[in-house]
Amino acid sequence: MKTGEMYTHVLNNPEARFHRLNMNNASYGFVNGTLVYGENKIATEIPRPDEDWELVPQPVDFLTAVNSGKKIRPDDEPAKIHGFNELGYWSLNIDRINGKWLVE
Repeated sequence: MKTGEMYTHVLNNPEARFHRLNMNNASYGFVNGTLVYGENKIATEIPRPDEDWELVPQPVDFLTAVNSGKKIRPDDEPAKIHGFNELGYWSLNIDRINGKWLVE
């Protein structure tokens, strides 16, 4: 998404965090209307309108993730690892259900 879309998303989801693509690996968000990065350090540069941003998924509990109707994965699983069994279902134990999940 471009900078304008990122700002629009933040208006509806103030807790959202974003990666600024082609800049650095820090995540950006807003605190009291101020653009911050990393551990809430104030960002000193103004993003250009044509910059690309990627939404950082926020961990949620298992039921919230399942009820989203979207693809989900455990928070501690790297995005590139597929934890599916041969039937296409996540193979998980009961301890995993109590952990945090990401909605993709």
